[in-house]
Amino acid sequence: MVLTGVSLVGPGGNKLTVHSEESRVSFRQLAVQEMKDYVETSEPYDKAGAYDIRGQAGHWVARLEGEYFNVMGLPVNRLLCHFNRFGLNRLGKS
Repeated sequence: MVLTGVSLVGPGGNKLTVHSEESRVSFRQLAVQEMKDYVETSEPYDKAGAYDIRGQAGHWVARLEGEYFNVMGLPVNRLLCHFNRFGLNRLGKS
């Protein structure tokens, strides 16, 4: 499970929203040798959860529930919805 917390203060500091986004990532069953080979790469060592969905580990994803961009690090879709609530367009301009 990937859980990301976001809080935003709108222009002028008068609006506030706090939310979390949850995504669930399921991998197919891996062979022991696949796991050993993966650990020998540099990919898992600087990642939360020890995998990068855009890298080698992405090939093993059997199911994703929730927002893909949340797994990458920021729930973009929900963030843009909040920008719209604050009266900002998708480029962040008033």
